[in-house]
Amino acid sequence: MTPARPTPPKLGPRPIRGGEVRLRAASPDDLEVFFEIQREPAGRWMLGFGAPDPNHREDFLRKWTGHLANEEIQLWAVLERPDGGAEERVVGNAMTFYRSSEEPLEVGYSLTQTAWGRGIASQVVALMLEETSERPLAARCIHDNVASIRVLEKNGFVETARATAFGHARGAEVEEIFFRLYSKR
Repeated sequence: MTPARPTPPKLGPRPIRGGEVRLRAASPDDLEVFFEIQREPAGRWMLGFGAPDPNHREDFLRKWTGHLANEEIQLWAVLERPDGGAEERVVGNAMTFYRSSEEPLEVGYSLTQTAWGRGIASQVVALMLEETSERPLAARCIHDNVASIRVLEKNGFVETARATAFGHARGAEVEEIFFRLYSKR
């Protein structure tokens, strides 16, 4: 059994093109935004995996309420503050978690499509890496998600393996790339 980690602090802010980004501990109030993000067709395609029915709110809320209660999962809301803006908005989520007791801690994130292409994902991963000293870390993404591959490599992750699995979001077998980060940067 892995040791429980304390509630994550607010992390950031970090500059991005057009504003700044930070992470804060996710709350039940964030789940509706997370639900809408996971329903976005382009995001589901790039993720490749996900719920068989992205429109089933009750299943989503049950699963993610469990994530919030699970001490082995650190779940953050990704907050963006546009340049000159006073209001922050939730543009995604980020988490660290264990898939199994045999695998290292894994990092993952999901952003609304309007947050793509401005450096937010790179900063989100960098903030998560600052939060955990545990190494190695794991990550994974679909083989044609070039942006996420670049984000992981930019943050020091290296490809370690590839495998195929059924991806509900694509309704087909997809090739997944597995990454590891072995040391602090």
